[in-house]
Amino acid sequence: MNAKQPRSIRQLAKSTGYSVGEVQRRRTRGESDVSIKRAAKSRDAQRDGKASTSQGETYPEAQARKESALADLREMEAAERRGDLLDAEETHQAWAAMVMAFRAKALVIGEELADRLAVAAGDPVKCRELIDDKVYQALTELSQYPKKSAA
Repeated sequence: MNAKQPRSIRQLAKSTGYSVGEVQRRRTRGESDVSIKRAAKSRDAQRDGKASTSQGETYPEAQARKESALADLREMEAAERRGDLLDAEETHQAWAAMVMAFRAKALVIGEELADRLAVAAGDPVKCRELIDDKVYQALTELSQYPKKSAA
């Protein structure tokens, strides 16, 4: 070490494991001796796997949690590409469209069949057939969602 260095810089460098030049750079940037010692302690703890994050876990635990989260994300992306995972908003929109289409069909059954049922009123079987035909027509349309033209 250079004998011209103040004793405190050399002592601080020795106690922290930093070079004299690093201690000087840190002091030049305005770091106090306490801050330099704290940084060295944190560096050593991280290197030894004993540093803790703001959540109270060690660095290796945080790293493992990160890797696990990234693996989960990659699995979800792969499932989405295979078509095994659906977008929640798209699914919601498709269901809403199906329900609205069925609602529209169901609401006009009475209007569309009223006159024909009045004519067929004497024949319960004919009335039942007319109603069933309209219900099956609405169900058939519902079963074809998403619409071929929308896909």
